[in-house]
Amino acid sequence: MTRVKAEDLEAVSSYLKSQYGYDPGAYENYANNYTNKNIKALLRLDWNISDKHKLTLRYNQMTGTNDQGTNNNSGPNPRSSANRISSESIAFENANYSFKNTVRSFTAELNSNFSSRLSNQFLATYSRIQDTRETPGDIFPFVDIWEGGKNYMSFGTELFSYNNDVVNNNFTFTDNLTYIIDRHTLTAGLSFQTMSYANSYMREGTSYYRYNSVASFLSGGAPSVFAITYPFDGSDGYAKVKFGLAGAYVQDKIAVNERLNVTVGLRADLPIYLDNPPSNPVVDTLSLLDKKGNPTHFTTASWPDSKPLFSPRVGVNFDVLGNRTLQLRGGTGIFTGNIPFVWLTNMPTNAG
Repeated sequence: MTRVKAEDLEAVSSYLKSQYGYDPGAYENYANNYTNKNIKALLRLDWNISDKHKLTLRYNQMTGTNDQGTNNNSGPNPRSSANRISSESIAFENANYSFKNTVRSFTAELNSNFSSRLSNQFLATYSRIQDTRETPGDIFPFVDIWEGGKNYMSFGTELFSYNNDVVNNNFTFTDNLTYIIDRHTLTAGLSFQTMSYANSYMREGTSYYRYNSVASFLSGGAPSVFAITYPFDGSDGYAKVKFGLAGAYVQDKIAVNERLNVTVGLRADLPIYLDNPPSNPVVDTLSLLDKKGNPTHFTTASWPDSKPLFSPRVGVNFDVLGNRTLQLRGGTGIFTGNIPFVWLTNMPTNAG
């Protein structure tokens, strides 16, 4: 049951079609149209170049969609006490949206055995990850119509979906050289990764209108609330940043005896900033407090200092009975995951 009258929904739908040529979609039974898709593809080529060199090429692709109902009640304050899809309010079908996730990756791996003691592995990968939003129907302002001081009906392009797009392009290069001597298996390696992010988020990008009643909307009255977001400099609206991560490491796997192996290693990673954030002259002139409470100024045109991250570790593998039916494994160390560069992307996003 809902308090929204069918005649009000029909009147608004007819008005939109006749006055603006816009079809807001159905106002009931459209949840059955929701579909979620997931398509995967894999291609692989293994090439035995020679007795010493083997090359593997892999391509992966995944595309998935996930249909969603319109945002419940977010919007310019004051917010309504009723959700847009509830017993108090109805949203037309074309006010909904869907997530579209696309992942493409390519990997090349070259394994080389130069001798019984010396081998090398080179690995190069590229991945493109894109998370975007899609909306049904034509592009149109998002409109809330209230009755009795709360949401009554909604239509238009969903508030947060227009030009909502996140694109990640990542390159990774890794080379591992392994040398066996006596009881030691020595591995040394270098790695370098580049990550570029492009984030577009234009809340109320198609504009937002709020009317206090159906009668006010149908009579061409003035809205009670209006909002719009647009790039101030005429750009495409994407915040774009690039980062790099360089790593070097060395490891020694020691065969202490036939039943005990001990592995020790050290890794160092260095974050690298591949571009500079834009300056915000308003923020740069603000007097702020430093960590000691003293007034100071901070610049928005530079990143935090880049410092190397050291990760020592040690591991043990013990064959208790000597026949590999019962093994004890353990280890300790400092392990550094991927640097959360996403924490830094708000700086160029909000610099304008």
